[in-house]
Amino acid sequence: MKNSIKTFVLVHAAWHGAWSFDRTRKKLEASGAKVIIFDLPGHGGDFGNSRQRIPFQTMHPGIYPILRRAS
Repeated sequence: MKNSIKTFVLVHAAWHGAWSFDRTRKKLEASGAKVIIFDLPGHGGDFGNSRQRIPFQTMHPGIYPILRRAS
């Protein structure tokens, strides 16, 4: 069987950001995996761009392009 690089897309939960996967990302990358992490709108590094509540329905569409690029 041919060796292939595994790709992991890690999506954080509420009140977190991509930073919450720092240790996990390092361990996965050390094993040879490709890791994709990002901040959902209004969270993590994007928190300063939003002073209002952002409903989940407006967050998940941003995930689809990232998943398409990862495949």
